Amino acid sequence: NIGVERSKEYIKKADLVLFTIDTSAEITEEDREIASLLKDKKVLVILNKADKEPVITDSDLSFLSGHPVVRISAKEGSGIEELESKIEDMFLKGEISSDNEIFITNIRQAAELKNVLGSLNLVKDSLAKGLPEDFYSIDLSNAYSGLSRIIGENIDDDLVNEIFSKFCMGK
Repeated sequence: NIGVERSKEYIKKADLVLFTIDTSAEITEEDREIASLLKDKKVLVILNKADKEPVITDSDLSFLSGHPVVRISAKEGSGIEELESKIEDMFLKGEISSDNEIFITNIRQAAELKNVLGSLNLVKDSLAKGLPEDFYSIDLSNAYSGLSRIIGENIDDDLVNEIFSKFCMGK
């Protein structure tokens, strides 16, 4: 019951639902209950355990008609490229929108964001302690540089100098 309740919460928020079904087992009432919540959602049905003899038939899955289906074997890794391709196609064709949210797409960006957060926390601490601008200007500049690297913009030294010229500090 807890799993079904969590699924319901996440389905409401999701732009895309990856509904995975174990083809080596019978369809459950929980499967049907969750599927009933998918009517107005973008759904990609994943039939897992393609490496085993299926217990369910296509007619058993009729309650999921209208949704694209991909067969995979997570154990053997088969079908994963097709799954990735389907998801990518759905985004590129505009079937799924990202609501203009920004996505971190690689480890470098995630690491850079952690560094930015660290720099901003140092600025916050300096401000809380009432330290002069000299103490946190470098941390603020580091945060700005990190954000620029994430979005692929180079920082012009003139722009940095312009920003920090507003502070009363020595160089």
